[in-house]
Parts: sequence; structure tokens; C-alpha cells
Amino acid sequence: MKIHLRREGDVLKPMSENDYDDLKRIKEGDIIYVDYKKPRNPVFHNKFMSLVRVVFDNNDHYETIESLLNVFKVELGYFDTVWWRDIEIRIPRSISFAKMDEMEFRQFYDSAVTMALHRFLPTVTTTELEEYVNKIARYG
Repeated sequence: MKIHLRREGDVLKPMSENDYDDLKRIKEGDIIYVDYKKPRNPVFHNKFMSLVRVVFDNNDHYETIESLLNVFKVELGYFDTVWWRDIEIRIPRSISFAKMDEMEFRQFYDSAVTMALHRFLPTVTTTELEEYVNKIARYG
């Protein structure tokens, strides 16, 4: 069972009526194990895609934004490796909402900013890049 909860002081409160109904299904006195994840923020995902767009627009090495996105994933170590004969093949992993929670995605984003600055935009400062990306993504 998945329930969305919000922390208010020392209490976790259900976010919706459905979450409340699910929470009521847990019997009084039951001990449960909680492995929490912070759900992804779609606006923050848009900010990441705006970062990729900024790099893409200031670079002529990649024909599609998807190919550049795959470069980000591989360069940041977010890939699976398979071998075919003696050839190592790196397959970029999905960064979908189902595959990465908000905390993982925030770390991925921070690493992507560092990579973008060092590899693609060496004359741009972190502040300049963040301001520009925020403006494009209408974030913040």
C-alpha cells in the first residue's frame, strides 16, 4: 500500500481522502515498516530538462536533445553495462518518476549542473547558469 503523508510536527498526516482511507485500513496498534520516498516534483523535472535544453542550444555536437540527455546519463554514471563479445555497451537508465525519487533526482540534477559547466559551458558561472535555467523553466 502506498500512502502520501505530510509531516506536521511529530505527526504524519494523509494528503488526500484516499490516503486517509488507506491509513484507516491499518489496524490500531499494528506495527508497520515504512520505507519512505519523496515524490518527484514535475516542476523540478522541467528545470532539469531546461538545463539540458540550454546545453543543447549552446552546442553543435548533438543532433537531438535525447542524444545529449543520454550523454548526461552515461557521463554521470547512470547506466547499465552489458557486454557483447568483447565490447562494453552502456545503456542509459530511465530517469522517469517511477525510477527515481526526488532525493535521487536532486543529486542527479546537481551533478548534471557541475558536468554542464565543466564540459559544455566552461565560461559560465553556476549562478549564471542557474538563473538562466530558472528563467527558462519558470522555476523558483
